[in-house]
Amino acid sequence: MASSAKEEVIDLPPIRIERCNPSRREPGVMLFNVRKMSESKDTTFSGWLMALDQAGKVTCVHRSNRPVQGVRYQPDGNLLVSIIDGLLLEMTLGGQILRQWYATGRYRDRPPPDNAIAVEAETFHHGISLTRDGNLLLCSMEIRTYPDWPGSTTDPNVPRERARIVGDIIMEVARDGAKLHEWRLLDLLDPYRITYGSRANYWVHRGFAGTYDWCHANGTAHDARDDSLLVSLRTQDCIIKLDRKTGALRWILGAHGNWRYPWSDKLLTPVGELAWNFHQHDCSITPTGSIMCFDNGNHRSLPFAPTLPHLQNFSRAVEFEVDEAKR
Repeated sequence: MASSAKEEVIDLPPIRIERCNPSRREPGVMLFNVRKMSESKDTTFSGWLMALDQAGKVTCVHRSNRPVQGVRYQPDGNLLVSIIDGLLLEMTLGGQILRQWYATGRYRDRPPPDNAIAVEAETFHHGISLTRDGNLLLCSMEIRTYPDWPGSTTDPNVPRERARIVGDIIMEVARDGAKLHEWRLLDLLDPYRITYGSRANYWVHRGFAGTYDWCHANGTAHDARDDSLLVSLRTQDCIIKLDRKTGALRWILGAHGNWRYPWSDKLLTPVGELAWNFHQHDCSITPTGSIMCFDNGNHRSLPFAPTLPHLQNFSRAVEFEVDEAKR
């Protein structure tokens, strides 16, 4: 931490703990990132990895002049931290950097960090996950052009257009930087399916002009029980399950609107009064095999139906149980 109150204001984000009951909190620390908005013109420190201990004390683990995006706690106690754009750090909880990986596409015009390991990828983004073997599960991206793509997510009468679409790539990478597998979402899902968010300019702010954020992968998980992968797709409003060995799409967990055949055959059937997830983040698998995510809840509707009014909307943590046999 900074040595004076004045330095803390400059060097740390303005976090204040309003209330903390240590007896109701788990031991250990909660890790979270803080970053400035993509549109910010401020070039001072723009990313922090913070830790909140059981007693409510906040400490800074890592500061960066680029946004800190994701963190993963490893079985050995070290951390994997992703930095926008295209940098992955392995560090101790005390902030010591042990190893770095970089995406070659983001370092074409600048030297990579000293002793960093190269990974052939356009970039890295969002969270990092691990396979049972200890390999890295990373999110990257590609751009493809499609004719007759929907010209609006709110008006079905707007003419279709030729559009540059960002499709995410999920990569399994060894610790030495070798790429072992990759799964391209534009080959697995319908590139013409849109939600409220599929025309967002997220990748424009990352330096990819004239693109649309079609699916926005933001989290993965490896299910070692059947060697499958879960991927959360924010602007497709769904979590999908893939076979790790074959790359085949097993199922889709999400609202049923706007899915065409053959993808519609992969949709899971809701049981009872089930509220679907919308624009979710951070899919994970519990010890009992259920699936959890943070359901952001944006819009709670699909084009071209009306969105839920803001005052009626909500976010939540949600846990789903999936019967694989009955789908």
